[in-house]
Amino acid sequence: MDDLQQLEELRQHLEEGQARCLLEAQKSDASIAELAQQVSKLHHQLQGHLPDDHGSLLRQEQRKWQEAFAGRASYADSDDEDILGEFRCCTRLQTIMTNITRLITQHAEGEARLIQAEMQEMPCPTDVSSELQGLRDLKSRLQQSKTSESKEAKEHPQSGKRICSGEEANPSEGPKVRPDQVATKEVAAETATAATEATLGPECDAEPATNSEAAKAKGKGTAKGKGKGKGPPLPKAKAMTKAAATAGKCERKNLVTLHWKALPAGMEVPSNDPFLQQCVDMVGTAGGDSGLDASPGPVSEKLGGAFSEADCMGLPASMVEVYFRRREAAVQLEPANTNKTTILDEKQCRMLGILMGKYRMKNKDESERRIVNSMKRAVLSCRYDVLKEEGLSMLRKVIRDAMGGNNIMDFVKANGASALKKLKDPWLHRLVYEVLKVPQIEERLECMLFQTAFEEGLAKCKKNMEVMCKALQMLSEKHNRLRELFMIAHRFGTALNSNCLAPQAPQGFSLTSLEKLAQTRSTASPKHNMLHFVLAMMTPESASGLFSEEDLKLLTAARATKSYTVYQDCTELTQGFYAIREMCETGKYKSATGERVKMERRRMTKAAGDEEAIDTDDCFHSVLQAFVEKYDKRVQSVAQGCYCAFIVYKEQALFFDDLGTVYPPPKDDQDSKVDLLAVMHKLAVQVRKHAVEVEQDGLRQNLAATRDADRIAS
Repeated sequence: MDDLQQLEELRQHLEEGQARCLLEAQKSDASIAELAQQVSKLHHQLQGHLPDDHGSLLRQEQRKWQEAFAGRASYADSDDEDILGEFRCCTRLQTIMTNITRLITQHAEGEARLIQAEMQEMPCPTDVSSELQGLRDLKSRLQQSKTSESKEAKEHPQSGKRICSGEEANPSEGPKVRPDQVATKEVAAETATAATEATLGPECDAEPATNSEAAKAKGKGTAKGKGKGKGPPLPKAKAMTKAAATAGKCERKNLVTLHWKALPAGMEVPSNDPFLQQCVDMVGTAGGDSGLDASPGPVSEKLGGAFSEADCMGLPASMVEVYFRRREAAVQLEPANTNKTTILDEKQCRMLGILMGKYRMKNKDESERRIVNSMKRAVLSCRYDVLKEEGLSMLRKVIRDAMGGNNIMDFVKANGASALKKLKDPWLHRLVYEVLKVPQIEERLECMLFQTAFEEGLAKCKKNMEVMCKALQMLSEKHNRLRELFMIAHRFGTALNSNCLAPQAPQGFSLTSLEKLAQTRSTASPKHNMLHFVLAMMTPESASGLFSEEDLKLLTAARATKSYTVYQDCTELTQGFYAIREMCETGKYKSATGERVKMERRRMTKAAGDEEAIDTDDCFHSVLQAFVEKYDKRVQSVAQGCYCAFIVYKEQALFFDDLGTVYPPPKDDQDSKVDLLAVMHKLAVQVRKHAVEVEQDGLRQNLAATRDADRIAS
């Protein structure tokens, strides 16, 4: 079966080649016919001008010249134009015939080259003699089949007529054969014979009878049927190599793909069809009532020939390539290589990708290499328009992690800088490598971050110090009224706790106890607490003048800023600035960790023996020197303002005799100390609320009446 399949594939291959040759021949015939039509059209146009006999034309011209010399006639301009037109037509005809000859020659040469190429593409088995013998046997069987069919047609001419006329044949005469099937068999036999002859050449015609007789002698009957009568088995061909198997296949061009569903090979039609059987039963039932013929006509159980070979014009290959070429992608994406290694982790790659992506959005025409170089120069020259505060912060985080753990510099020393291209995300690794080559890069990035955030930090410190100083100044102005409030509350509390085991406070009470005044209620008047009575015992002017609405706003703003935050911001600003100033003066920088590092300038790499020159792009020292000169006095004023503010803060704590509770100000909410400004803000809110209630309830008048009654009684 394998040999038969190979021979069948060979036959199909030859048939496809013949079909291509026929298509090209048809195209050439069409071109020749078109040229012939042009020739006939020109000939028809020139029939009235060109004489049929060239000799008569020459004699006529000779006679005209003789008459001209004899003086009997003269040529007119119109006669000259006619002669020139005739010669032009002759020249045109000669050019057309030359083109026709050239086209015919090219067509013949193209067919010869095509046949030769197809012969070369056919797989050549190692055992040539066995292959030739198999092809000879195939040819002999095809000839026998053709001879037997012709004999049957001669012996049963009436059957052939009935088939051609569409009449039914007698079932005893054998199966029905359509004329298109007979023609298909003959064409297939002739094609296979021609293919065999083209493959074997004239040498295979020497022994056709011998092979045929041997086939008849070994079996019974004709070559048709099953059993030993099929003739000698075909020789087994050796397995073809992969190169030989793919030699005949054409390469896939870049064309649009048609996603269709292919029909299954070897599909058979079932012999019994229940659906049609129901129709037959219905026809039989209807025939008994209406007089119709109950026996249905013959039903073809063979597949149709919708996809069989037919003489139709195919779409030219050039037109297919023009109209159905696959569109090229606008951006050719390289396939992801998951086997590539990486030194940076996912978080670092994401931060660097964001950094480079923001720069690429503003500079769309720059390549990855130029982006890396631009960022490196921005670090050297302190260009904060390229690397803003957020970008510097991300870059510093990546550099710090790279220096502490996965060091790219060690990888480059071991494998070379070119090995970075083999890593995943090579340009991100290249950016880190280029930045790491800058001396003292971590300290530089720290200074640059400080410089980018300096103006904002300076403004914040000034604003917060101003708010804090105004609130403290307001408290200093309220000392007399606050002293009156605290004295009355202290006397009131001492009277309540006298002669009992309750804690006594001869030196005064803590600021944290102010909230107890609002929590201790009167038993006779539950709606009033101790703070109501303290305010009622003060003069109306003193109670209303304790905290105004403007005073409450100042305390609210001061409480929001938090005293320790003001101190911390001012300290970090001044210490960072002084560290940069020291670096400009001594060349050494005191980092946030307290370590002093010598800040060097970047030098250009030179050849061996040459002195290394300073990189002109390294403007770090000059930029920071200008920065120090510009903001030196402002930072000094911040430092002085911070010192003065907390001197006043301490004075207020001393005024309330409670330095240990509010000084120094607490760092956070978990600290045991409290913020003086937060305590005063809460007291101001309570005083204003209770003062209004005292006036509404007339509590001061009630206390005055009770005091007068006691004085009269005493």
